[in-house]
Amino acid sequence: MSKYKFRYFKIHDADCISQVSISSTAKEIFDYMDEYLENVCTVKGFDPSDDSFDILYKDGSTDCVNSDYDGHHIKRRGIASLVWTNACDSTVYGGWAINEHGVVTPSETIEIADYGITEVEEPKSLV
Repeated sequence: MSKYKFRYFKIHDADCISQVSISSTAKEIFDYMDEYLENVCTVKGFDPSDDSFDILYKDGSTDCVNSDYDGHHIKRRGIASLVWTNACDSTVYGGWAINEHGVVTPSETIEIADYGITEVEEPKSLV
């Protein structure tokens, strides 16, 4: 049994399905971020360009960890929304928004584009 709740969205412009995994804690996603940062520094040939960790804090400030990360301190308290996007899907904690192209970003609430996107049941090809 998975620790995540999965939601699937048909992206009509791209004729594809986007998967959003809902995490119950920010710590789960921070654990992946820590592993990502360790791999960037230690694993030869690791390509960090597919992953991005976008953070929205309760005070409205934002932060990002991706292939351009400069090593600055990442606050781990006061998180309103945390979105980890990779080549296959997005994993979120807190609020999030998905636009008509299937791009998931941090948000204070859950926002789903009301045009060009439809929530669907789990596609058989992903089972």
